[in-house]
Amino acid sequence: MTMWDSLESGEIVAAVTWDGLVPYMRKFDIPVRFMNPVEGVMTWACGRVLLKDAPKEAMAYELIDSMLGPRAGEFLINDCGVPHSNRISFERVGAARIAELDLPSDPETLFANNHFWDDYEDHNETTLLFEEIRAGF
Repeated sequence: MTMWDSLESGEIVAAVTWDGLVPYMRKFDIPVRFMNPVEGVMTWACGRVLLKDAPKEAMAYELIDSMLGPRAGEFLINDCGVPHSNRISFERVGAARIAELDLPSDPETLFANNHFWDDYEDHNETTLLFEEIRAGF
């Protein structure tokens, strides 16, 4: 049984997953929500990098710039349920849709209420705890 099946059946009520799963499951009328504990949530950030010896540096910067822009952010938020670092993206999507997706209202709230990997002093301890939780204790 997959995590999807377990959430859908009600067998499990909490899971660690990609944020895009929430809008996807809702398309199938599966009532899921994000948990927002007062302590904040463990989170990740994904993005583009520029390699030291990139053969087409100018094109790489164009891609990075476009991914940081409001249009890309609007798509990621609205269609994928993934928050973005661009405030204008949040404004374009609108407060109602942001609330529907259980996302923070703006980038500042997003970053203030999340714990990124570098926030943890002992990465080995954090990894072991995460694996223990995934294994069901």
